[in-house]
Amino acid sequence: MPETDHSVAQSAEKTPTNLRGSIRSLFLGLVVGAFFLTLAFRRTSWDSVLASIQAVNQVFILYGIGVYALYLLMRAWRWSFLLSERTDRRPFAPLFRAVTWGTAANAVIPHSGELLRAFATRKHLSLSASSIIGSIAAERLYDFAAVILVTATTLFLMADAPPVLTDALVAITVMASVVLLPLIALAFENPLMVGLVNLLARLLPKQLGIKVVWQIQELSAGIRSAFSNSQLPIIFLLSIVQWLLIATCIYFSLVAFSLNLPFWVALVVLPLTLAGLTLPSAPAYLGTMQICFMAGLMPFGVTDETAIAASMVYLSIVAVPVMLASIIWYLIYVALYRRTL
Repeated sequence: MPETDHSVAQSAEKTPTNLRGSIRSLFLGLVVGAFFLTLAFRRTSWDSVLASIQAVNQVFILYGIGVYALYLLMRAWRWSFLLSERTDRRPFAPLFRAVTWGTAANAVIPHSGELLRAFATRKHLSLSASSIIGSIAAERLYDFAAVILVTATTLFLMADAPPVLTDALVAITVMASVVLLPLIALAFENPLMVGLVNLLARLLPKQLGIKVVWQIQELSAGIRSAFSNSQLPIIFLLSIVQWLLIATCIYFSLVAFSLNLPFWVALVVLPLTLAGLTLPSAPAYLGTMQICFMAGLMPFGVTDETAIAASMVYLSIVAVPVMLASIIWYLIYVALYRRTL
């Protein structure tokens, strides 16, 4: 039977502030998603897309869902290694549950799942939420590094790779740099960071300043332990495996339409989706994924309506099932908890 999860209750205390931020993120994502959807449907219509979807082979959707479940398992396993320098208490079931719930939350409000993961696991890990968020922030660097390596390898091996792949490599490399610099500044002591923290402590009331400085230190410790980790080889290997599994989901969304395309075409779409996920987006990544698939598949002669239909199938693999599973999982979890009262 599940124990009382104080982390959920405590996170609820922060609801007003978090809710305002979530509403702003949702609104911005809706604006961006609407803009991308408008671009996506410039040369086609919903009727054409729906006609394309009717030809889908649903068996490949089931294959994709199975592969995506494996991806979530790999993600939870990697997270366990990222946390290994900070705690010996890393029960896999709560980590996997948090990854699943966090992924579902991100599909509704992008980047909201990170906070959910932290508050859902801090009791099980005996770590502060800030330290856990630090490890989750470091995940992003490993994700970018893995996709950059896969993309660069694809460019090297495939002489006929389209120019959009080079553009995608440049884009995610720039994004990785933007992510890396603040993480390094937070993780490793440097005069600038020390000065900013000390200034912040002096400007705030004493007790609040102490709490804020402690939170920053915990965040730094979480990031630092993920970077200076003795399990780096397996962490990076799992990162590559994860994104190859995502590429497989993309490939199944193409094969479902009987498109005669090699697997490496999915590796062209892959970095575009990573870049798209970094941007604000609408729930279920509507708009963002459609543009990513269209840009990645256009060089291979795939029509707009088929590319959009394939993106819808991809979302039915990676977004819809995890959202439904998380809702069911949460309801079961609450029902079991109530039985213990």
